[in-house]
Amino acid sequence: MPAFMDPQCFKNPKYKRTKKTDIYSYGVVLWEISSGHKPFQSLKRIQIAIKIYNGEREKLIEGTPPKYVELYKKCWDDEPDNRPHIEEIIDFFNPYIIKSMDTHENIENPSEGLLEEAISNGNITFYDYDQFSDHIKIAEEEFSLVCKSEWKSQKLTVALKCLKVNHKYLDKRIIKELQFLQKNKDHPNIIQFYGMTKDPCNEYYSAVLQFADGGNLHDYLIKNPNLQWTKKFSMAIEIAEGLKYLHENSIAHLDLNSKNIWVCNEKMLIVGFGNVSFSTSMTQGMPAYTEPQCLKEPSYQRDMKSDIYSFGVVLWEISSGKMPFKSFENGYAIAIHVFNRNRETSVEGTPPEYEKLYKLCWDEDPGKRPNIESVLEKLKELQQLHKY
Repeated sequence: MPAFMDPQCFKNPKYKRTKKTDIYSYGVVLWEISSGHKPFQSLKRIQIAIKIYNGEREKLIEGTPPKYVELYKKCWDDEPDNRPHIEEIIDFFNPYIIKSMDTHENIENPSEGLLEEAISNGNITFYDYDQFSDHIKIAEEEFSLVCKSEWKSQKLTVALKCLKVNHKYLDKRIIKELQFLQKNKDHPNIIQFYGMTKDPCNEYYSAVLQFADGGNLHDYLIKNPNLQWTKKFSMAIEIAEGLKYLHENSIAHLDLNSKNIWVCNEKMLIVGFGNVSFSTSMTQGMPAYTEPQCLKEPSYQRDMKSDIYSFGVVLWEISSGKMPFKSFENGYAIAIHVFNRNRETSVEGTPPEYEKLYKLCWDEDPGKRPNIESVLEKLKELQQLHKY
């Protein structure tokens, strides 16, 4: 909820929030009450953070009492010391009688519609939920839950990825890419998708996926801090091979990061492409991988060049063994750092040509980034040079 966050958090990643931070947030709440809608509701969260960082606030609503406007503007002042104390705010409202209002939770329906149609038409295979047992949660995000499960009839360990989304998010593109996964099970660097199942307890669908015994790339790098460059080149090439396969089939991943790369039997597998994972790097603490153009222009449409940017960050992560901007305390501070054209620093011992490659991939200008074929070719060339 960056619209409600103290701007000082965006300016200084290590800023310690105080009571005056609450006052800022309350000022935004006062504006929301006056308007009846969320602040900056047409923008993505990271884009909101950029606006606030640049000193922008929501516009006043016609008909709002001037004194009320004056109060919330004082509350959301950029300088914490200029914000009023809570006692002053209470004094302002004391003359008014505020009646409590009944509220109710608006729970959206689970996913339905296009997915059911694809299942009904036989384009996506459906399995009864009772075929799966021994569920163990291994990861959870805002829009998904991943469990390790046993597929009894197949005597196979799989991953069930529950899609905790409203049906409106299951657009034609996502269904098309699920169908692509269903038909294409032979690429060694793309996760195997077996079909869908549905939990009768919550009515949410789950994708039945190949289980990765090595976890995700992020965790793998932490567990293996002393990888040799021969192994690092192999990892980078495998990810590039998977990305090349997607791009050859006119699919942009749009959410490539180290948590959307799984490791199975030491092989790199790309998962969650085309937003099938419903994770959003821009809002879930992964903005270091996000196309910088999205931070500048809210309506910017990500594409394959955006994948190349993300892959450049992944290449840096492989070289360093750690998440980008690990010392930053929140994702919004990272976004602003990237917005200001900052990138991670190279790690000692990185081959110069490898460093040059990932910096080319994360170039600010999408037009200057190479295509995945060129990246893969260069990685293979480097692998040969550093084979021994």
